[in-house]
This record gives sequence, C-alpha cells and structure tokens, in this order.
Amino acid sequence: MKRLFMLCILIFAILPARAFSQTSIVQKSDKEIISLLCHKWQLTHMETKGKEYALPPGTVSGLLIKSDGTLIETDQGKEYPGKWTLSHGVLSVTNDGKGPVEKYKITKITNAELIYETNEDGTTTKIKMKRVS
Repeated sequence: MKRLFMLCILIFAILPARAFSQTSIVQKSDKEIISLLCHKWQLTHMETKGKEYALPPGTVSGLLIKSDGTLIETDQGKEYPGKWTLSHGVLSVTNDGKGPVEKYKITKITNAELIYETNEDGTTTKIKMKRVS
C-alpha cells in the first residue's frame, strides 16, 4: 500500500485538479462491508486538500480483496500479497502479511464503488476505486 501511496503523491504533483463532490456516508455493519469489499477494485481517483486527481491513462493500480483475509495489491503489473482485517469500518492491511499495519477508514462502499481515507503526516487522502469483478 505504501507503493500505491507514493504513486498517488507523484500523481498529485503532475495533474491538474478539480473539485471532488461529497457523498453522504451510509452506516453499514462490518458484515455488510465485508460482503461488498471482497472483490477486485481498480484505483480511479484520489483527493487531497479538497482537490480530485484522476490517474493518467494507462495507469493500472488496484486491489483484489479475498474473503480469506488475504489481498493482492497490483501496481503497474506487479503484484504484492498482503493480509487484511476489518473492524468498525476500518480496514487494516499488512503487506506480505508482516510489517507495519496500515489503517484505512472506509467512508463509502457500494456494489460499484469503494472510497477510503488514509492519513499520512497530518494530510488526509481519499482513495476512490471502482469494482471490476
């Protein structure tokens, strides 16, 4: 997930911005979130400091979240395995099943869309993904 975050920072430095529309957050149980979460997701947009950034054409980054608690992060054709848990709408991820735990607050999830927030060095970034399977 750090690689994905670093890619996001690079994208923020080179892309023009546009406003990101706010969506209402519907409260769901962890069981409901898990049933929606366990699919393949593709990164489409990110938002920081109120500005939305689309990925450059040809950029492929995403997640395959499996119901057995494992995941595969894909970044430009490379795959990185990891593990995940969910508690009270907070997704906790470890790359390669070890190392530091990264926490992401899920703010919206539907059959077609996943939005979560990460906070690094006091800056909140929203990650927007679309479901691809």
